[in-house]
Amino acid sequence: MVDTNSGRVMVPKAIESITHDLPCDKPLVEFERESALLKLTQRDGEAAVTRYLVWGLAGHPGQFREILTTRTPIQAFCR
Repeated sequence: MVDTNSGRVMVPKAIESITHDLPCDKPLVEFERESALLKLTQRDGEAAVTRYLVWGLAGHPGQFREILTTRTPIQAFCR
């Protein structure tokens, strides 16, 4: 990830170990610039686990903070 203000490049710990092991072509990492929301999806057995993190919440500037985790059966996630 690149901080466009400072030019600093970083790889958040949350995405260092992500591998594509889903049986479909859905993205594992998505970033919504407008809301500063980062979605990370990984397989856990027969489920896709998606973690939702927000950049720069009050009290945590310059950091991603996890706000939600969802678990969806692989077949439903890959539709």
